[in-house]
Amino acid sequence: MISKLLTSNQTYPLELQPETTRLQNALLEHFDGKLQSLVRIADGTSGLSFIGNLDGQHRFFKTYSNESGRDSLLRECTILEMVSPQLEPRIIELDPSALSRLWLQTKVLDPAIAATPKEILRLIQDYQVQLDLCDLTTVDLSRAPNITYLVNEAELALAELIQGNFLATSTIDVVRSSIDRLRTIIQSSNLQLCHGDLGPKNILRDASAPVAIDWEDAFFGINGYDYLYWLTFYENRKWLQQEYLNVTGLAIADEIAVMIVIVLLKSVISVRNGSHTRNALSINDRITEVFAIV
Repeated sequence: MISKLLTSNQTYPLELQPETTRLQNALLEHFDGKLQSLVRIADGTSGLSFIGNLDGQHRFFKTYSNESGRDSLLRECTILEMVSPQLEPRIIELDPSALSRLWLQTKVLDPAIAATPKEILRLIQDYQVQLDLCDLTTVDLSRAPNITYLVNEAELALAELIQGNFLATSTIDVVRSSIDRLRTIIQSSNLQLCHGDLGPKNILRDASAPVAIDWEDAFFGINGYDYLYWLTFYENRKWLQQEYLNVTGLAIADEIAVMIVIVLLKSVISVRNGSHTRNALSINDRITEVFAIV
């Protein structure tokens, strides 16, 4: 979520994406012929990604599209070592010169398949247990935004969507109340490390067990954020029922407020990049169906 907001917000422009062929050739040269069949795949928000065959094994390679992503890549590798060592994450540094650059290398997992709320809760519980056992001072988030940044961005997003006439008056009132409620929740919560972008595409399979990948948006948030974020994806709308709430330690009203803020932020991103014109539901309807749960 955070990286998507940063790239959608003109206040934080990203540099132009580097020349892909040059980077691909440099990575191939680094392995001196041992890396074969290197193919670019769909990129994350702020990176370049490839899959190739290294010494007979499928491997995933990811680098950043501008220098601001260097710290994020190092942080992502550190977190993966904590929560998913089976991915065999490691950092590769290309040799000197003007092309000095870091790459993250991991195993390639099985494609994502639809998960249930129960599976997601178990996945989150498992990686939170691992994070609780680790020294999080090694995860340098001192310069990274936290959940307060999201709340501040939500205020801006609300003003932007009001100006664009995307929201009904009754919806505006609910959204304002939800933002205020989230601020109150933050004040009374101990922040914890969250994945930050736990969507269906970032949950793959290792054998039969789900694994969370792509931790570039990791940030300090509130308990329950990752689960509630997962619920807000369009393909998970069937789970927007009371029976799948009241599972995060927050009151149901608080869970709904968090989801409304998340959908608000996702909506303003879609407006900024123009994808909202292809949505099956209007922004107002997407937000309305969340607060209509109760």
